[in-house]
Amino acid sequence: MQYAPDAPTLLSAVADFLSNDLRPAVKKADPALAFRVLIAESLCRIVAGELQSEDMLDLMELSRLQELLPDVIDGDVGRSRTERVAAIGTLNAALAARLRDDPPDPAFDALAIDHLRQALREKLMVTNPRFDAADTIE
Repeated sequence: MQYAPDAPTLLSAVADFLSNDLRPAVKKADPALAFRVLIAESLCRIVAGELQSEDMLDLMELSRLQELLPDVIDGDVGRSRTERVAAIGTLNAALAARLRDDPPDPAFDALAIDHLRQALREKLMVTNPRFDAADTIE
């Protein structure tokens, strides 16, 4: 059974309280505390974003890694998040080993770099949605 509100909604509510009520109340009296409240607000928003997107991002990363390294994991990696995270860790370790130990392969290396850029964009999308991850600087 699904219970409302879910964890991301609760964390967003805490972040809103910290931002709208607590930080303004302590800003003049204790600027250092106001700054720590700002950090707590930011952490709440990051964790809420991670919870909302973790399954989708895991599946996208896992799919890309399995395409890059089809022989590393045989069969289904499982349905639970724990199993997916373990598979992603195994595949990332294999990717790092291949990039570090094997002779350069321009085609594979280009695909690996594309994967790594996309994985970085996805992580930044959660931690800082306004971050400009464009390949070029305007």
